[in-house]
Amino acid sequence: MVNLKNIKPMFDHGVGAAILIFTAGGLFFAVLPILVSAEAQAFNFSTSQLALLVSIYMAGYFFTSLIALLWIRMVPWHHILILSAAVSLISGAMIGLSDIYWQLLTAHFLAGLVTGACGAIANQVFGKSPNPGRSFSIAFTIAFLIQALIAYFIASLVVQHMGLRGVAFIFAAVVAIFLCAAYRFLPKISLPSESNVNELKAALKPSLPIIFCLLGILLFQAGWTSIWSFAKIIADQQGISNDLSGLLLSLGLVMIALGAFIASLIGARFGQKLPVIFSSAVVITAMLLIASAHNNIFYAIGIITFCLGWGGGVPFQLSVLAKIDSQARFLVLIGLSQGLGSTIGPLGAGAVSQSYSLNSIGLYGGSLVLVATCLIIGCSRFMDNVKTNH
Repeated sequence: MVNLKNIKPMFDHGVGAAILIFTAGGLFFAVLPILVSAEAQAFNFSTSQLALLVSIYMAGYFFTSLIALLWIRMVPWHHILILSAAVSLISGAMIGLSDIYWQLLTAHFLAGLVTGACGAIANQVFGKSPNPGRSFSIAFTIAFLIQALIAYFIASLVVQHMGLRGVAFIFAAVVAIFLCAAYRFLPKISLPSESNVNELKAALKPSLPIIFCLLGILLFQAGWTSIWSFAKIIADQQGISNDLSGLLLSLGLVMIALGAFIASLIGARFGQKLPVIFSSAVVITAMLLIASAHNNIFYAIGIITFCLGWGGGVPFQLSVLAKIDSQARFLVLIGLSQGLGSTIGPLGAGAVSQSYSLNSIGLYGGSLVLVATCLIIGCSRFMDNVKTNH
């Protein structure tokens, strides 16, 4: 059972507010497929136009995550929250009221900025909490459950009765409400009295273990999304029941939340390295199972364990980075690493499937996850040896 005495101090450190911020930031991404589908119906956009809307959102996300190295230590987070809430409302209004393509592109870019800012602040708080692994786990559990419920509500009710305008207005309003609620509970952060050049230079010079750990996080995400992006196509090609594959993929967020909940129960009982290795083994096995599944049972087992492995393993990966980055200077790059991985993974998987076969994506994704795990575990062991020698 989770010890409530261990959880309360975490929330005293702003973890509760950070969970609201994390949930708000990821909401646009959670409803993105629904939103793009509604835009396609409303404006009859081409596939390339819809793809550009998604890409411009990711561009905004990458931009904020990248420059977070500068603003995360210099700008009061409460100001960022208010600005993000306002930008979210502007973005939603533009999507709901405009029918001009460049304005929709601008709105998606603004939404990406909000996602990046929220992720940077939330990851910083989680990483500096008394128990980073448990903070990440609880955040994933709560955020993915809430996002799944909201996405289901929007997909099943809002789209039918209110269309694109309803989708845009509701998700923007919910994001703003969450951020305003977080404003009330997020503790004030002591900013440096002087933003001198030497401090900025130090903040922009990560050690090799930090670089390799971030690379491991990127590669793990690339491997995971290489399968996730093609999971429905694989099901169709292998003759898997359409109803079953659709149901399983829609429950993906819930399975990830369940995996994160299991991770929060485990806590620090087995350290960080063993859960990372075990969860990666689960993910790799699930990848191979999904890619080669020829019946409903194997496909269902593959998807369920695939999502459970991601939700249960990523919090421990991030806690390894938090341990290595003891000053919490580069935790803001978590979102950037995962975002780049989510972009690179499907591109590589598409190239592999064209050169070989769709089934080969399992080997491609599994190889990336294996390399990622070796990098993360290697960085963790290196830091353990450094501390032992000192």
